[in-house]
Amino acid sequence: ERRFVGETANAAETEILNPFVLDFEQRLTTLTATAREPLVIENRALGYRVYYSLTAFEAEPNRNFFTGEPLFEELEPADDAEAIRWAANRRKAYLGSPRHFLRSLVASIANEQPEQADETGYSLYIVPNQGGPGGAFGSPFGGRRGGRAERVEVTPSDLLEETRREGEYKLSFVGLVEVIYRNAPEAPGFLQREWAREQRGLRDVQTSQFRFPIPNDRAMLDRFGRELDPRSITLSGYMAYERFAEDLPREYGLAESGLPGAEEAAQLFEEQRLEAQRERAAREAEAAPPDSPEASMEGEISDQLEDKQP
Repeated sequence: ERRFVGETANAAETEILNPFVLDFEQRLTTLTATAREPLVIENRALGYRVYYSLTAFEAEPNRNFFTGEPLFEELEPADDAEAIRWAANRRKAYLGSPRHFLRSLVASIANEQPEQADETGYSLYIVPNQGGPGGAFGSPFGGRRGGRAERVEVTPSDLLEETRREGEYKLSFVGLVEVIYRNAPEAPGFLQREWAREQRGLRDVQTSQFRFPIPNDRAMLDRFGRELDPRSITLSGYMAYERFAEDLPREYGLAESGLPGAEEAAQLFEEQRLEAQRERAAREAEAAPPDSPEASMEGEISDQLEDKQP
């Protein structure tokens, strides 16, 4: 479960409520999983119940991959204190995340403001390929073989460019990109994670690495920084430590990203999510016996969603 949910403090408050829908298969060193119906995941750290349609899950000794389609539904807080805690945890999960970083990268190019990524707290470095066939770096979750290569500081325009297709961007580089997020320290659990290799104290910055899986040499992003192919980028370091327990609805933080059209898109994404929530509640009510809690709950959910409409 930690390969999917993660090992963070948020993960400790996250539970898969229907693990019995999962089927596992082990082939040599690769564990794969499929789900017969959407996973129901309750995240009491962020205040969401998530219905997750799992598309793929693969776990190897030093690699982890999963993708799917989530439907986020907000939980009702017990009191004002819990609502405040959820809001703070959501903010903390978003800042420094891959989504936050890629949005800031695209915004700096789209707005022709190369300093925007730096202003949002990121320092970027290229580390050249070294060692092993195809420029291997050893385990993506540990140190690189052959010592530390000399790194070179770069700007967003050194990594990202807009393609001929409107709203599409190409991320390309040789070696790996080291991303340092300066606005938050490492969490205490980071050095106790499964793939931890380092014997050191906690740092006051979060360091992650982006690389392309061989033989790829690029990744395509949409105008809001989303990968068009979820397998196009391999993460290691801090961003790989934070997994599903840190995930948020796609509209979260978008309006403030500075990306062209972001405010309108954030509103549209939220409306789509609320409509999907209505449809899910209606399906459950239709399938439930008339006197069941699920049947009576549909009206309550519809009333709550109406209150959220602008």
